[in-house]
Amino acid sequence: PICLLDTIGKVFEKVIATRLSAAIEAAGGLSPEQYGFRKGKSTLDAISKVVKTAEEACAGSRWRGGSKSYCLVVTLDIRNAFNSADWSRTLEALQRFNIPGYLQRIAPNTSMVGFADDVAIVVVAKHLAAAEELANAAVRAVESWLTVAGLDLAAQKTEAVLISSRKAVETASVQVGGTTIRSQRAIKYLGVLIDTRLSFKEHLEYVQRKASGTAGALSRMLLNTRGPKQATRKLLTSVVTSQILYAAPAWAKAAQVKTYMRGVEATYRLCALRIACSFRTVSDEAALVIAGQVPLRELIRERAEIHTAVPGRHPRGHGGRGAAGRQRPEPQEGTGAGRDSQPSDEAGTSADPKRGHGSVQQMPTRGYVPIEVEEATAPFAVQAGQAAG
Repeated sequence: PICLLDTIGKVFEKVIATRLSAAIEAAGGLSPEQYGFRKGKSTLDAISKVVKTAEEACAGSRWRGGSKSYCLVVTLDIRNAFNSADWSRTLEALQRFNIPGYLQRIAPNTSMVGFADDVAIVVVAKHLAAAEELANAAVRAVESWLTVAGLDLAAQKTEAVLISSRKAVETASVQVGGTTIRSQRAIKYLGVLIDTRLSFKEHLEYVQRKASGTAGALSRMLLNTRGPKQATRKLLTSVVTSQILYAAPAWAKAAQVKTYMRGVEATYRLCALRIACSFRTVSDEAALVIAGQVPLRELIRERAEIHTAVPGRHPRGHGGRGAAGRQRPEPQEGTGAGRDSQPSDEAGTSADPKRGHGSVQQMPTRGYVPIEVEEATAPFAVQAGQAAG
């Protein structure tokens, strides 16, 4: 039966996880492209990197003789990873990292409580055929490593999207386990819908449907007469705000388009009305003031600025004290740091500058399979490793 661990068990779990992480980092650490279960990294970092790589590929003045390129994103999923994970492979990984013996002896006596298995392959190439060739080669490299590890890919869960700035919408094909996967107009990547134009129109429509369902359910409880107090209403409706603002720094540019924001702003307004115990005839501005809510576009802009100004820090909460309390670093004389300066990227967060035949970036977003494949005229170089969680 499913049950919760007691406090002592949770504390012991935290101690073991902390010591394992410290030992792995001391031995050289995991791949910088691995984001799952790592301190200081989140899904927002992975999403932002994919979006940034695609934006840089599509940037430029022209295709012929210019720097514009295709960006092909392929998301992979490991079939039945939770039940198929081999403990012997996990123990071998612990030995490769020279984990202390007492921690290795504890591992076989525990059970797997979490296994993140989402992998994304990002390919940048000047020509569509080259992008398909590189993506297929990267998928074969992943399949080869997984076969050795006793795992395989779920072809039915594999998705692809071809991002470009061409007027004509083109498609790409990728082979996964003998199955041909054709690129779609938009794919869901870690909860965010990425489309062929990076407009995020589909994502905002998806968020609006999801948030409006939650807001509608809450509205039936938060009546204008009687019901919970305002503090309780704010707490309950913050769920809707969190759904809307998830990964906001990655799609913040879409908030500048009024037609894209119309649906989510209507849902946000409904929450403000329920907090203020007001009727629908009340204006947006009055409802927000009475409810003590910050305008939605300001929250999105604030989160984007915080994420850009302070790399590695992620806004918490849904605005107000949670986000506004963070201060942007003041410019220092001689350093050039300030609002208009761009912070230096952390290791592994910049796009591959190679633009000739193409380039490949493998991004294990939440998995234990950090594999890196770099394309060049030389054969592929594959580095694989597995770590216990």
